[in-house]
Amino acid sequence: MQPGPAVAAACGAIAIWSLNAAAGGAALDHLSVLQVLALQFGGAFLVLAAARALRRDTPAKRGGIGGRAIAIGVVGLTGTICLQYLAFASAPLVAANAIAYAWPLLAAAWAAIAPGARGSRASLGYQSADSVAPA
Repeated sequence: MQPGPAVAAACGAIAIWSLNAAAGGAALDHLSVLQVLALQFGGAFLVLAAARALRRDTPAKRGGIGGRAIAIGVVGLTGTICLQYLAFASAPLVAANAIAYAWPLLAAAWAAIAPGARGSRASLGYQSADSVAPA
């Protein structure tokens, strides 16, 4: 993918994701949390299945990821989204959305400034050129 289309795709993803709280709040006015989750995951499944069917190259292998790791990921993702929609249903959307998206930032900031942190840049995911192994 060229840089131009990649940036456009990233901007489109950000725009769509920014509508999550508004769409979730509107959907929760008429549907239960489980129905909204089913619609969200069902829609994502259909889009990803269509994208995979349209791929011309061979699909990548799982890379040795075990069933336990996949189960933890699925449960974690589903639980996070379910709790987020429960918050949307029971709290003002702006407050619930601010908390949902602020806590990872606060956790990363705390990891960077906490006593005994092993370098603030490393804590935030930055690497020096010296620490990257040659390919």
